[in-house]
Amino acid sequence: MTTTKFHDSEIYFCGFSDSGKSTLISKLIKKMGSDFNIGYLKHDAHKFSMDKEGKDTWKATNAGAKRIAITSKDKNAYIIHDQFKDNLLIPSFSDCDMLFVEGFKFTTLPKILVLGEFETKTRILEKLHSKEVTGAIALVGIEETNTTNINLPYFNRDDIKGIQSFILEFFHQKFKDIPIYGLILAGGKSSRMGEDKGSLDYHGMAQVDHVQKILRNFTKQCFVSCRKEQEHLPHLKYHLQIHDRLLEMGPGGGIVSALMEHKKAAWLVLACDLPFLDEATIENIIAKRNPFKVATCYRSSKNKLPEPLCAIYEPRAKQNFFQFFAKGYTCPRKMLINSNVLNIDLLNESSLANANTPDDFKLAKEKLGEVVL
Repeated sequence: MTTTKFHDSEIYFCGFSDSGKSTLISKLIKKMGSDFNIGYLKHDAHKFSMDKEGKDTWKATNAGAKRIAITSKDKNAYIIHDQFKDNLLIPSFSDCDMLFVEGFKFTTLPKILVLGEFETKTRILEKLHSKEVTGAIALVGIEETNTTNINLPYFNRDDIKGIQSFILEFFHQKFKDIPIYGLILAGGKSSRMGEDKGSLDYHGMAQVDHVQKILRNFTKQCFVSCRKEQEHLPHLKYHLQIHDRLLEMGPGGGIVSALMEHKKAAWLVLACDLPFLDEATIENIIAKRNPFKVATCYRSSKNKLPEPLCAIYEPRAKQNFFQFFAKGYTCPRKMLINSNVLNIDLLNESSLANANTPDDFKLAKEKLGEVVL
């Protein structure tokens, strides 16, 4: 039995041999694969071998290598023999929208039971009745109707469209339990501006207050990301704060600190230096959010690259950040460029224009119709 969670959006397909699990999964992948990036993990209850006797990888395995990889132009393969093998699988699926797992019938995680016929059907139902098998959310069988007297959704194995709809609804219900929190990044040193950018007044109040005023209409809670030494600054002291856990890591460190603080939340992240930010920009990104992705972000109108400082990061984005941190990359844009994200177009190209210098501040005030003294 595994207790490892391989993906935030995973579903298990369980049953005994020859029940039709692989056939069902293959049909679902074929049906859904044009809309979703689907990963597949097979649990083999018996010993399996991907090596061919006498080949180089086989020789390395037999010599005692614990981890073996083979690579070619179009694919890679890994063979892991040590006790960390399950955890090492997790990064392999980080950029999938969802994961279909075949097997692990005794895990407590959500599963669809594939009944098969004759003995395979009898055996799996006996395990379900005895509660040796738990976590079942649906049954798939060969009969047109449910003849098991078990109060679970039932699908004929050829009803691929119905099973697909059930799986998507299952995930969408899970997504409803993920709160969206707001995070205003205000931990920068504002060296070019010469004063804290979060304290600047574009709209009759400190900019950090203005951004929070917009965010509070769309998020369950709103926090300011800042350094510990900033906590008592006049424009920050009355805000809920998350202090940087990862120091000298820039905006990426602030985002990950929030993902670590509230692990089950998605985060709508905004920089504090966006004087033209409007509610329509926030409303649009929330409406188009795709929780199957690592993040949903705007595409820059200048270079078409993802905008990391107006984006929604899903809970599992933390894992992607750490993978890039380990390689020495702390820039959140670098993570987004190389991850499975949804990029959307801006409604108003000026809404994410930032102000970094005193001249930028003066120009922004003039455009907003404010008088600069």
